[in-house]
Amino acid sequence: MPDRVARLKALGNAVNPIQAFPFFYVIRQIHDYMHPDRLAARSSQQLLIQEGA
Repeated sequence: MPDRVARLKALGNAVNPIQAFPFFYVIRQIHDYMHPDRLAARSSQQLLIQEGA
């Protein structure tokens, strides 16, 4: 196949970050389901950040 390397590079650069969001979202949902204790800790940290503490 001519220009195989150039075609592979072009395909690799064609991924838009918005396309990757659903995958990361699902990974985060699975992580939160498997580690509910970390979810509570993260929620309290976000509250502290929002309150300005």
